[in-house]
Amino acid sequence: MAKKWCTNCLKSVNMTLTACPYCFRESFVHQDPSLNGSKYSPASTEDIESDEPVATKECSECSCINLIDAKDCQRCGAGFAFSASQDYSNSIDDHRKSLAKQIGLFGLIISIIASSITVASYLHSRSLAQDELAALSASIADSSASNSTQSDTSWVPQGYTAWPEDSNVAWKWVSSSTCSEDGVTCSHASFISLTGCTSNFYAAVNFLDQSGSVIGYGNATLPSLPAMQTATLEFDDSSNSAKSSEMSQITCQ
Repeated sequence: MAKKWCTNCLKSVNMTLTACPYCFRESFVHQDPSLNGSKYSPASTEDIESDEPVATKECSECSCINLIDAKDCQRCGAGFAFSASQDYSNSIDDHRKSLAKQIGLFGLIISIIASSITVASYLHSRSLAQDELAALSASIADSSASNSTQSDTSWVPQGYTAWPEDSNVAWKWVSSSTCSEDGVTCSHASFISLTGCTSNFYAAVNFLDQSGSVIGYGNATLPSLPAMQTATLEFDDSSNSAKSSEMSQITCQ
């Protein structure tokens, strides 16, 4: 069978092959390279039976033809950087995609947590606002009821005057020619309360001279004043020279 020699590995191969099955080069001589003073030496003369084409790739260092799945060139030992780089690049891409998915998932979780906190805070603040509004409404209602009670003077008996600072109490001057103590002048006043003064009742009177200036002071107290019950109190003028008197204070507790 006719032979030819690979110029790369010096193997003898079938004449019909287009690539060396040993190193996959496509460069051949058609006679023994030892002839004509060639620097090559004759190689094995094994017959190659298969003529099937083989998938190959070329080494970027020495241009040797290698099998497609070779990791290193069988001639110079150089690695096939393109394949390794491609695999590494694919690995990097896969890692980046995985990392991107993890970051996206983490961001989604953080977003859900933040949204939950925002909703909870809003509901809590709204609940507090509703409670404050209810308390304010109740306070306004109580105040309105209190003001309504305080401003109602329809209960005041004839001849009495509601005290401006507390419409729960009314009073009037009472004429009397006698005082409980000798040698002093005095004034008498009658008091009445709509709801009563359960723990204390206090009243004070200013005594005035002819020009209206205060020249004396008198007061009187009661431990309590039942509702709609009248009480007449005496206020003594220590100056014994007052021309008139005025009610200066009434406290009902």
